[in-house]
Amino acid sequence: CALPIYSLSAANIYKEQKMPAITGTVTTDELTKDNDFYFRTIYTNTEQSSFLANYIKSIIGRRKVSIVYDGVEPFGTSLMKSFVETFKGLGGEIPFIWNLKDLGKSREEQFEQVIGELLEIKNEAPGIILVTLSPTKAVDFIVALRRKGFNYPIIGGDNLGGDRISELFNSYPEEQAKAGYFSHGIFAPVSFIWDFADEREQELRNKYLDKYNIEPTGSIVAYYDAAKVLVAAIEKAKVEGNPKKLAEERLLVRDSLASFNSPENSVEGLQRSFYFDEEGNASTPLSMGFFLNQKFISAFTQLFPIKDIGSVENLEEKLARGEILIVNNQYQQKTNLVDTGIDFNEITNLDEKTSSYTADFYLWFRYRGDIDASNIEFTNYSVERLDSGENLELNEPIEKEKVNGITYELYRMKADFKEQFLFSDYPFDRQKISVRFRHTNKQRNNLIYVVDVIGLQETSSQGIVNKLKESEVFSTITDWEIESADIFQDIIKDNSTLGKQQLFNTDAEQEYSRFNIVVNIKRNFFSFSIKNLLPLFFFILVSYLLLFLPFEQISVEAVSGVLLAVVFFHLSLLEALPDGVGYVVALDYAFYIIYALIILQLLIVVVGSSPKFEENTIGLHQLIRVSRVIYVVLL
Repeated sequence: CALPIYSLSAANIYKEQKMPAITGTVTTDELTKDNDFYFRTIYTNTEQSSFLANYIKSIIGRRKVSIVYDGVEPFGTSLMKSFVETFKGLGGEIPFIWNLKDLGKSREEQFEQVIGELLEIKNEAPGIILVTLSPTKAVDFIVALRRKGFNYPIIGGDNLGGDRISELFNSYPEEQAKAGYFSHGIFAPVSFIWDFADEREQELRNKYLDKYNIEPTGSIVAYYDAAKVLVAAIEKAKVEGNPKKLAEERLLVRDSLASFNSPENSVEGLQRSFYFDEEGNASTPLSMGFFLNQKFISAFTQLFPIKDIGSVENLEEKLARGEILIVNNQYQQKTNLVDTGIDFNEITNLDEKTSSYTADFYLWFRYRGDIDASNIEFTNYSVERLDSGENLELNEPIEKEKVNGITYELYRMKADFKEQFLFSDYPFDRQKISVRFRHTNKQRNNLIYVVDVIGLQETSSQGIVNKLKESEVFSTITDWEIESADIFQDIIKDNSTLGKQQLFNTDAEQEYSRFNIVVNIKRNFFSFSIKNLLPLFFFILVSYLLLFLPFEQISVEAVSGVLLAVVFFHLSLLEALPDGVGYVVALDYAFYIIYALIILQLLIVVVGSSPKFEENTIGLHQLIRVSRVIYVVLL
């Protein structure tokens, strides 16, 4: 179940029937309390409210929050109570709390009362307004508020995050006329945002788009991970699906889920490893997002858990400066995000010998604060041909501006890059064309490059492919076709301590955020065949036609001549591959078959020349006819 009110109702039934259940989105604390059969792969409302309180106080920098909730909704009520306790504990003020349940019978009456009170207290700012209503009710309330001219900053619970909320706003004419008229700037914490996706998560997104032709929500990833945990539990329990042992096997699955109770006993999902505490909760980090141009994107500052606090230098100083916070009994680091985009202009000089190519592209960054986002190093830069120096460095930006505290930088680059081309399927091979970079010295806990979904406009695989084709990026490389493309961020790790004393005897790794754009291309086999394999087809035809000559005219010399020609042609084709390719490629197997056919012919000549067939012409003709059939079958 995805809705708290239904999940809470069903939880007691699952408990009575001893049926294990798992959720990927329901955060209401009561769901798993005193219920050994319910599990969740997401944070609780208590954890969510603690994150919200700390984010508002320490990141947004607001001391006042007013709350709108509805007492008939379990999710909003639970979140409100936890938030009030935590925010006041941090020294925050909550001047107003409105419970719609007590403000009138109809929704319009409820909204009018809240707005009426806001009109009366114009001189007393309510601060940020926390809206913990259900999505449809929250959208209606925000519209009513904005139409009255109130532009208070708004933040919601995780049910107010994600692009589906934009669709609710789109039913209003103002939002249709101007994208983001109502939704712009609304904040909400969630478990996952697509601009943060890595390669595996983008693959899931593309498969979902291909199947359903609609953009997936972040809950797709959440339930994919929940399903992985459940399948792992079923496999571990070794259940057989026997109807006569249904009750027994349900208990086995429940026990398997409960056995995932530590990092050592966990299940690897798309986002992270999952394991449960005594109440069946798998604590997971939150990400803060906001709406911009009807898109829900990551906020420029995030809070991420620190894996090994022993590896942190000057911990007390960073706590005092607010760079590190304690949220949900975890040390969490303030992390800067950089919206990043790459648009290819042209890919040229694809060289299979060196696995390199020349890329001409625009690169841009958008970020808040002074974080030196352009101090990067390209991890797949090549100096095989176009020598741009030992390291490829960005020149001065061709455009730079700062608006409302957001810095925008645009660069144009042209250089050689490389990938590790694999030729085992040559000439049916597929290769990768990519540009990859990371920050020179800032680790991932300080800076993460995420996909600029708004600036790029198209970030799905098919969308990027269409854009590349329309721009004729590969116009000079006619032997290859674009198959798919992805743009994503991931992590590269360095296990070295770098000689730092505080890293001795810790599990800390040096992790860096890497930005990637990868284009998957496949060789045009028809074009390759026309240009390279026509002589081979000619050799095969000549070799076969030899079997139709009078036997006395088929000589060992003629067959051997064809064999030598094929050998030399084979070697000439392999010359196009890098020198280091020491494995057998698909083309080799084709030539091995042809060698076998020619050796078959040599065998026929030798056998046919034996005394046994000198006077047995009928047998000789039968031998040749059988050889013609075997030749075709083998080919």
